[in-house]
Amino acid sequence: GMTVTSADGHTVFSWQQPTTFKETRWSFIVWWPGTQGWMLLPKRAFPSADAIERCRQILANHAKRSTWFF
Repeated sequence: GMTVTSADGHTVFSWQQPTTFKETRWSFIVWWPGTQGWMLLPKRAFPSADAIERCRQILANHAKRSTWFF
């Protein structure tokens, strides 16, 4: 799954829940339909192009690609 950590705590999102993602030119948007859970992963936050590709592969293996919006 995915873990989000901040100063306020952390949240774990499981791959067992249906997971959907959309890749845009600038980011990955990940959400869990039927919940209020979603995450925006800006590509500028990744240390390299290889890291972006690895994220793309992980999402492709565990989530359904969305076709909504450009």
